[in-house]
Amino acid sequence: MSKYLVLIFLIAFIQYANCQELVPLNAHKFSITDTLKYKPTFYRQLIEDSDSLYSYKTFDTLGNLSSISRTWLVKEKKRKVPVKTQSVLFSPSGDTLQMRVIDLLEKNEGFYHYEEGILFSEVYLENSYFVSGWEIPPNSSQKTSLDEHRFVPRLMNSDKLGVWLKENMKYPKLARRKGIEGTIYMILTIDSEGKVKEMEVGNPEFEPLFATEALRVLANFNWDFEPKEDRLGNPVEGIAVQPILFKLSNLY
Repeated sequence: MSKYLVLIFLIAFIQYANCQELVPLNAHKFSITDTLKYKPTFYRQLIEDSDSLYSYKTFDTLGNLSSISRTWLVKEKKRKVPVKTQSVLFSPSGDTLQMRVIDLLEKNEGFYHYEEGILFSEVYLENSYFVSGWEIPPNSSQKTSLDEHRFVPRLMNSDKLGVWLKENMKYPKLARRKGIEGTIYMILTIDSEGKVKEMEVGNPEFEPLFATEALRVLANFNWDFEPKEDRLGNPVEGIAVQPILFKLSNLY
């Protein structure tokens, strides 16, 4: 009998230990098993990871789908290099708020903004600089031209950011030895006063060494943002995406 009691105890202990590693995600009725990747504000669920495509869904802690992101990759000298990304942001009710498409080869971006799921603005950038755009003002059905992109937070000291990266960024030694290059996307939450409320890496799984170094360097940068505006021109909280390129030909 003692052997059976010991066996039962061991089974119960293992089940208890396993339960301690699970973190429930409220509305989704499932638990997070990888607690190292879990953060208090979201849960990332991998959709696909292949030689040509990496994609995932992000949920908040209430179980609402926050975004879907995709990164297309090509193989160069036995390594995967991102060439295009697409991300879609959703409201808690499930409506599309924004879509962003980045062509890393052509270095251009397209922003598509929605209100209650209806497209009201398109903006195009080249080398992170505004090129053209249009919007449909409230209570109107006619498109008007935009002189600047005001529907996302705007970094006002991008020149200082470039200098800061060159002076402080260090290429991870292991990544250099392996010949790894790529772009890490920093996701910045900017409040209505233009202050950085939260900063995280949008694609840490692509290369954790790059993610760690980007966070280390940018944590001490003096960000200067002009906040996002709503359709009425009021400053509101918004999301800014700052790409950080790790290329072996760079000095840092």
